[in-house]
Amino acid sequence: MKKNKGVVLEIEGKQAIVLGPGGEFRTIRLHKPVEIGEEIELGPEKVAVFTSWRHWLGAVAAVFLVLALLPFWQQWNQPNLGPVVTYLSLDINPSFQLGLDDQNRVVEEQGLNQEAKELLASTPIHGLAAAEAVNRLTRAAEAAGYLGKNGSPQIILAVASRQGEAKAAQVAALLRQQTKQFLERQQLQVALKTVVTVPQAVQIAAGQGLSLGKLVQNIEEKKNRQEQETVKPATTAVAKGEKQQTVKSEARVQTETKSVSRNSTKQQGQSTKEQKPAVTVKPATTNSGKPQTSQPAPANPTKPAVAQPEDQGIVFITEIDLSLGGEGGTATPSTSGETQTQQQKTDNN
Repeated sequence: MKKNKGVVLEIEGKQAIVLGPGGEFRTIRLHKPVEIGEEIELGPEKVAVFTSWRHWLGAVAAVFLVLALLPFWQQWNQPNLGPVVTYLSLDINPSFQLGLDDQNRVVEEQGLNQEAKELLASTPIHGLAAAEAVNRLTRAAEAAGYLGKNGSPQIILAVASRQGEAKAAQVAALLRQQTKQFLERQQLQVALKTVVTVPQAVQIAAGQGLSLGKLVQNIEEKKNRQEQETVKPATTAVAKGEKQQTVKSEARVQTETKSVSRNSTKQQGQSTKEQKPAVTVKPATTNSGKPQTSQPAPANPTKPAVAQPEDQGIVFITEIDLSLGGEGGTATPSTSGETQTQQQKTDNN
């Protein structure tokens, strides 16, 4: 077995600098007196370790420095996001409320129920463009079973912007087109509703713990109930009037019928002419002598129509009654491409 030896070059107290067999210089601890130039046996080379508490302190300080600078690096690495100017809600069964900056990037995200919070935890969307964020959330909801045959039959997109109705309509049109394409690719029979409303609706929705879409849905349901309650009394009054008119008509018809019946009896007593017997028509027969019967024409079966998903276009909710905010408010909807605004006017004359 070949021994590992080196030549002593310099002696410093109990340590010596030795030239190793590979030409390397090594510092060793002397256990016995030696002389310069003497060849001594060397042990295995040891790996340098932290032998001083100062080395450990330096390592710990470096780790803390990296952790302290990490948030600043993440902020520098992310795009420069601005304040919220547009609010977007996405209602499937999970309900999401997003805040967008002037570049339509997500700067705030909130899950309004437990399902939405779980999806947001597994689907990061902060800093993404609004269209991409909606796309990811819709995909996640579909994968979790909230969309499709056993999921929600409707998706509601609602947008309100502090920069005006035109900005909100632009964002709504983009998101509507993106969501329609996703539903078509996935072949999902899901109704899509897109709403543009006013920023005041955000305050009402937040006060009730609702999303914009759910608030608009409640407003429309309340408006429909009010219209039905208004029409019902008028319908009842018309029905009563028709019933009274029918009773009078029946009484007049009965009087006229009695008069005609008496005249008919007198004419029958004076008639002495004989009536001819009625002619009996034999049924047509076939060559075998059996009566011919008509066969019903075969019905033309038609396939049931496949229900197509409903797309109401973009609905504009341009008036919100803040005094009724706790009860849901009232709205003036418009489903056309243009904005319809109705202003209340008071006539003091």
